[in-house]
Amino acid sequence: VAQVRSPREEDTERVGALLALHSPIPGLGLLLSGPVGSGKSVLARGFIRGVTQCPNLTVTSPTFTIVTEYPFPTFSLHHMDLYRLDGGCTMATFGLARLFEEEVCVIEWPDRLSPQVLPVDGLYVDVEESIPRDDDDDVDTGCRVIRVGGSAALWGDCIRKIREI
Repeated sequence: VAQVRSPREEDTERVGALLALHSPIPGLGLLLSGPVGSGKSVLARGFIRGVTQCPNLTVTSPTFTIVTEYPFPTFSLHHMDLYRLDGGCTMATFGLARLFEEEVCVIEWPDRLSPQVLPVDGLYVDVEESIPRDDDDDVDTGCRVIRVGGSAALWGDCIRKIREI
């Protein structure tokens, strides 16, 4: 597991772009967890812009549409925000088994899926806003803490790059 502090929105987006640069594409499940407003959509935007190589691409969270698809000649990227769904959704809900194997999936709120649906080889990213514990703590209020973890065999290089930030 790698951990990085992200004091500004631009830094969070940059972490997403770095993940895109060092991710196996297609066949990727990027699973973003964290409380409402923690920066999951910002990180997703950086990742999607990194994959598409379009730094000015308009990327919004699909909170109401649930899924936004970005088609490419050889694969599609599916950005999903499952916040509005009840927990326990199955693979059949979105055809996730095929998507995880052949496409790229960025999923916010993956805890809304049945645990057996989540990809074993997914990259798990937890985004939290840190809160200082006392006056001696050097963590800035509002600074995001991003934790990245996944299978060492598949994600080792990506996790090492995050540690280098």
